[in-house]
Amino acid sequence: MHLFVYGSFCKGEKDHDWLADSSLLFEQARINATLFKSHDNNAYVKLTQTGTVYGELYEVSDHIMRNIDEHNNRETAALFDRKQVTVHTDHENYEAVVYEGVSGMEGEQVLPHGDWKLARYPHADDMFYFAYGSCMDLERFKLAGVESLFEDVVGRASLANYRLRFSHHVHDGGRADIEEHHSTFVEGVLYKITPSAVDYLYDREGVYEGHYRPTIVEVTSHGSTYRALTFTVINKREDKVPPFHYAKEIYRGAFPYVSRRYRCQLRELFTTSFSVQGMPAYMEELEIDR
Repeated sequence: MHLFVYGSFCKGEKDHDWLADSSLLFEQARINATLFKSHDNNAYVKLTQTGTVYGELYEVSDHIMRNIDEHNNRETAALFDRKQVTVHTDHENYEAVVYEGVSGMEGEQVLPHGDWKLARYPHADDMFYFAYGSCMDLERFKLAGVESLFEDVVGRASLANYRLRFSHHVHDGGRADIEEHHSTFVEGVLYKITPSAVDYLYDREGVYEGHYRPTIVEVTSHGSTYRALTFTVINKREDKVPPFHYAKEIYRGAFPYVSRRYRCQLRELFTTSFSVQGMPAYMEELEIDR
């Protein structure tokens, strides 16, 4: 059975242990709904034709579903109704169970971006940002006059079960994106950041224009796991060749941090998969200079 979770049953949240031995299929899944926060700080959704709620899709056993049914009925005084919904992923759609808040829970706080993990992400001293595209490049930050917001570099970080794409189209080519893809990984740079950096990133990534959306992912860096903010394209299209200036920023920013293996992947990407004019000579020159 498929189960879509959007609140306390998500990874890193207080009820996630109820899904022990279940299989996580996608962590960037979504349904048509609106996400609310109740007065006692719990999440619930109301199914709608408009609006999007992001969560995780699991394959669960009948035994686990029975336990969750009992938990919801006992602990929440039957405030949730079990419903069947269509869950959208970046690859295909699934039919799944979701727990919808009953009418008595309506009228509470609507959460922006439809993402519970994002809403609960720290806005203080423990904020981290995972950059995998041109935001790895210090030169871009200097040009924007915001390099001071990104001085605290943790170092190389790896995001498992994702791949690098160029699915956001602008006038001169593609821009970087991440997409769930089992058994592959994306490397990037992990920063420790402040709310001021978040404000800058939301503006730079076109969050309010609907280009990218913020999401929380788990990355590893220096043997530790971090929950970090990153951004992914909302309306993904087929990959489009990035322009030279953008590919240059990615490779220049990645070069001091990512592994040799991942640098080789980027070289292959920009010379064979996309054949970005000017990149072979630039990458060779950078290798010699470093």
